[in-house]
Amino acid sequence: MSDVFALTEIGIEDGILVKERRNESGARVGGFNFEGKIAYEDHWQLQAGLTWHRSLYKEAHSWAEDVEATRQMFRSPDLYGYFVTSASPVKPLTLSLSGTYTGRMLVEHHSGYIEQNRTEKTPGFFDLNFKVAYDFKLYRHINLQLNAGVQNFLNAWQKDFDQGPDRDSGYIYGPASPRCFFVGIKLGW
Repeated sequence: MSDVFALTEIGIEDGILVKERRNESGARVGGFNFEGKIAYEDHWQLQAGLTWHRSLYKEAHSWAEDVEATRQMFRSPDLYGYFVTSASPVKPLTLSLSGTYTGRMLVEHHSGYIEQNRTEKTPGFFDLNFKVAYDFKLYRHINLQLNAGVQNFLNAWQKDFDQGPDRDSGYIYGPASPRCFFVGIKLGW
Protein backbone atom coordinates (compact mmCIF):
# COMPACT_ATOMS: atom_id res chain seq x y z
CA MET A 1 0.00 0.00 0.00
CA SER A 2 1.58 3.27 -1.03
CA ASP A 3 -0.89 5.79 0.46
CA VAL A 4 -1.36 4.76 4.07
CA PHE A 5 -2.36 6.98 7.00
CA ALA A 6 -1.59 6.80 10.72
CA LEU A 7 -2.85 8.84 13.66
CA THR A 8 -0.32 10.73 15.77
CA GLU A 9 -1.04 12.48 19.05
CA ILE A 10 -0.04 16.16 18.73
CA GLY A 11 -1.20 17.59 22.06
CA ILE A 12 -4.09 18.73 24.21
CA GLU A 13 -6.07 21.90 23.48
CA ASP A 14 -8.71 23.11 25.98
CA GLY A 15 -8.64 19.68 27.67
CA ILE A 16 -9.27 17.83 24.40
CA LEU A 17 -6.75 15.35 22.97
CA VAL A 18 -5.86 16.30 19.40
CA LYS A 19 -4.59 13.74 16.88
CA GLU A 20 -3.35 14.31 13.37
CA ARG A 21 -3.74 11.91 10.48
CA ARG A 22 -0.41 11.77 8.64
CA ASN A 23 0.83 10.06 5.51
CA GLU A 24 3.28 7.26 6.21
CA SER A 25 5.90 5.81 3.90
CA GLY A 26 3.64 2.89 3.00
CA ALA A 27 2.66 -0.51 4.28
CA ARG A 28 2.80 -4.17 3.40
CA VAL A 29 -0.29 -6.31 3.96
CA GLY A 30 -0.45 -9.99 3.09
CA GLY A 31 -1.75 -13.30 4.31
CA PHE A 32 -3.79 -16.41 3.73
CA ASN A 33 -7.47 -17.18 4.08
CA PHE A 34 -8.99 -20.67 4.30
CA GLU A 35 -12.75 -21.26 4.19
CA GLY A 36 -14.93 -24.29 3.75
CA LYS A 37 -18.47 -25.54 4.03
CA ILE A 38 -19.86 -29.04 4.40
CA ALA A 39 -23.49 -30.11 4.65
CA TYR A 40 -25.61 -33.23 4.92
CA GLU A 41 -28.97 -32.68 3.23
CA ASP A 42 -31.17 -30.34 5.32
CA HIS A 43 -30.09 -31.93 8.60
CA TRP A 44 -26.63 -30.50 9.31
CA GLN A 45 -24.11 -28.00 7.98
CA LEU A 46 -20.77 -26.54 9.05
CA GLN A 47 -19.02 -23.49 7.67
CA ALA A 48 -15.63 -22.33 8.96
CA GLY A 49 -12.82 -19.97 8.05
CA LEU A 50 -9.38 -19.02 9.28
CA THR A 51 -7.32 -15.99 8.26
CA TRP A 52 -3.66 -15.30 8.97
CA HIS A 53 -2.18 -12.01 7.84
CA ARG A 54 0.41 -9.37 8.63
CA SER A 55 -0.12 -5.62 8.40
CA LEU A 56 3.16 -3.71 8.73
CA TYR A 57 4.18 -0.13 8.02
CA LYS A 58 7.33 0.08 5.90
CA GLU A 59 8.90 2.21 8.62
CA ALA A 60 8.30 2.19 12.37
CA HIS A 61 5.58 4.61 13.51
CA SER A 62 4.90 6.06 16.97
CA TRP A 63 1.39 7.21 17.88
CA ALA A 64 2.67 9.38 20.78
CA GLU A 65 6.02 10.86 21.79
CA ASP A 66 6.37 8.72 24.91
CA VAL A 67 5.73 5.30 23.31
CA GLU A 68 8.07 3.08 21.33
CA ALA A 69 7.68 3.11 17.56
CA THR A 70 6.46 -0.07 15.88
CA ARG A 71 5.92 -1.26 12.32
CA GLN A 72 2.83 -3.25 13.28
CA MET A 73 -0.56 -1.68 12.51
CA PHE A 74 -2.93 -1.19 15.44
CA ARG A 75 -6.20 -3.07 15.91
CA SER A 76 -5.19 -5.59 13.28
CA PRO A 77 -4.85 -9.15 14.66
CA ASP A 78 -2.60 -11.56 12.78
CA LEU A 79 -5.00 -14.46 13.25
CA TYR A 80 -8.77 -14.68 13.29
CA GLY A 81 -11.38 -17.26 12.44
CA TYR A 82 -14.98 -18.33 12.74
CA PHE A 83 -17.30 -21.32 12.50
CA VAL A 84 -21.07 -21.73 12.23
CA THR A 85 -22.82 -25.07 12.50
CA SER A 86 -26.50 -25.88 12.59
CA ALA A 87 -28.50 -29.07 12.93
CA SER A 88 -32.16 -29.83 12.39
CA PRO A 89 -32.86 -33.23 13.94
CA VAL A 90 -36.58 -32.70 13.23
CA LYS A 91 -38.00 -30.28 10.66
CA PRO A 92 -39.22 -27.36 12.86
CA LEU A 93 -36.28 -27.51 15.33
CA THR A 94 -32.91 -25.87 14.63
CA LEU A 95 -29.86 -25.98 16.91
CA SER A 96 -27.07 -23.52 16.08
CA LEU A 97 -23.55 -23.17 17.46
CA SER A 98 -21.14 -20.48 16.31
CA GLY A 99 -17.82 -19.08 17.41
CA THR A 100 -15.36 -16.35 16.56
CA TYR A 101 -11.67 -16.17 17.37
CA THR A 102 -9.87 -12.80 17.36
CA GLY A 103 -6.12 -13.03 17.90
CA ARG A 104 -3.82 -10.77 19.86
CA MET A 105 -3.35 -7.23 18.55
CA LEU A 106 -1.82 -3.89 19.48
CA VAL A 107 -4.05 -1.08 20.80
CA GLU A 108 -3.29 2.44 21.98
CA HIS A 109 -3.91 3.11 25.68
CA HIS A 110 -3.87 6.85 26.42
CA SER A 111 -2.84 8.27 29.78
CA GLY A 112 -5.41 9.57 32.25
CA TYR A 113 -6.62 6.56 34.17
CA ILE A 114 -3.09 5.16 33.68
CA GLU A 115 -0.04 7.32 34.38
CA GLN A 116 1.62 7.19 30.92
CA ASN A 117 0.61 6.34 27.36
CA ARG A 118 1.15 2.65 26.62
CA THR A 119 0.93 0.36 23.64
CA GLU A 120 -0.94 -2.72 24.87
CA LYS A 121 -0.97 -6.21 23.36
CA THR A 122 -4.46 -7.61 23.89
CA PRO A 123 -5.16 -11.25 24.67
CA GLY A 124 -6.80 -13.43 22.05
CA PHE A 125 -10.56 -13.93 22.39
CA PHE A 126 -12.80 -16.87 21.52
CA ASP A 127 -16.51 -16.23 21.90
CA LEU A 128 -19.04 -19.03 21.56
CA ASN A 129 -22.77 -18.65 20.88
CA PHE A 130 -25.63 -21.17 21.06
CA LYS A 131 -29.23 -20.84 19.85
CA VAL A 132 -32.22 -23.19 19.73
CA ALA A 133 -35.21 -22.26 17.54
CA TYR A 134 -38.57 -23.88 16.89
CA ASP A 135 -40.85 -22.89 14.01
CA PHE A 136 -44.64 -23.08 14.18
CA LYS A 137 -46.75 -22.84 11.03
CA LEU A 138 -49.61 -20.45 11.84
CA TYR A 139 -51.39 -20.13 8.51
CA ARG A 140 -50.32 -21.04 4.96
CA HIS A 141 -47.01 -19.12 4.58
CA ILE A 142 -47.05 -17.42 7.99
CA ASN A 143 -44.59 -18.85 10.52
CA LEU A 144 -43.85 -18.03 14.14
CA GLN A 145 -40.42 -18.85 15.54
CA LEU A 146 -39.60 -19.06 19.23
CA ASN A 147 -35.89 -19.03 20.05
CA ALA A 148 -33.54 -18.84 22.99
CA GLY A 149 -29.83 -19.06 23.57
CA VAL A 150 -26.67 -17.63 24.99
CA GLN A 151 -24.17 -15.25 23.40
CA ASN A 152 -20.51 -15.23 24.44
CA PHE A 153 -21.04 -18.44 26.43
CA LEU A 154 -17.37 -18.49 27.54
CA ASN A 155 -17.64 -14.90 28.86
CA ALA A 156 -14.57 -13.83 26.88
CA TRP A 157 -14.35 -10.04 26.99
CA GLN A 158 -12.09 -7.20 28.06
CA LYS A 159 -11.33 -7.23 31.79
CA ASP A 160 -9.17 -4.07 32.08
CA PHE A 161 -11.51 -1.18 31.24
CA ASP A 162 -10.38 2.26 32.36
CA GLN A 163 -12.59 3.96 34.96
CA GLY A 164 -13.41 7.44 36.17
CA PRO A 165 -13.46 10.87 34.51
CA ASP A 166 -9.92 10.55 33.05
CA ARG A 167 -10.50 7.16 31.39
CA ASP A 168 -9.51 6.51 27.78
CA SER A 169 -12.91 6.01 26.12
CA GLY A 170 -11.20 4.55 23.03
CA TYR A 171 -9.47 1.80 25.00
CA ILE A 172 -11.99 -0.90 24.12
CA TYR A 173 -11.31 -4.20 22.38
CA GLY A 174 -12.67 -7.74 22.13
CA PRO A 175 -16.30 -8.94 22.15
CA ALA A 176 -18.90 -6.24 22.70
CA SER A 177 -20.59 -7.76 25.74
CA PRO A 178 -20.13 -10.40 28.44
CA ARG A 179 -22.19 -13.61 28.57
CA CYS A 180 -25.78 -12.79 27.63
CA PHE A 181 -28.89 -14.99 27.63
CA PHE A 182 -31.70 -14.18 25.21
CA VAL A 183 -35.19 -15.24 24.13
CA GLY A 184 -36.94 -14.12 20.97
CA ILE A 185 -40.01 -14.30 18.81
CA LYS A 186 -39.85 -13.99 15.03
CA LEU A 187 -42.85 -13.70 12.73
CA GLY A 188 -42.23 -14.44 9.06
CA TRP A 189 -44.27 -14.71 5.89
